[in-house]
Amino acid sequence: MARETASEGGRHHPHYVAVWAVLVALLVVGIVATTLGRRVLGAVLVFGVAALKALLVAVYFMHVGQEPRLVRIVLYGGLALVVIVILGLVPDIVYVYGD
Repeated sequence: MARETASEGGRHHPHYVAVWAVLVALLVVGIVATTLGRRVLGAVLVFGVAALKALLVAVYFMHVGQEPRLVRIVLYGGLALVVIVILGLVPDIVYVYGD
């Protein structure tokens, strides 16, 4: 049985191993960001990396990129709201747990 890269609709499957490698690299960036001496920069980096990883998982592993436009708008809009709320909470987190 030969492995095919195209699905029934003619679309190509993403390279899951490459996406996984990017997710692992972003994990390392997040871990390194926590060891920085600056808590504000570390918190912003960790939350930014988490949002990027969530976007990659949604697009490639949950196949959101292949959904109709309205579904993508709703999902990306929800993700944008989560990022806005998290970034809005960074000052409180740093104020309570900061230096």
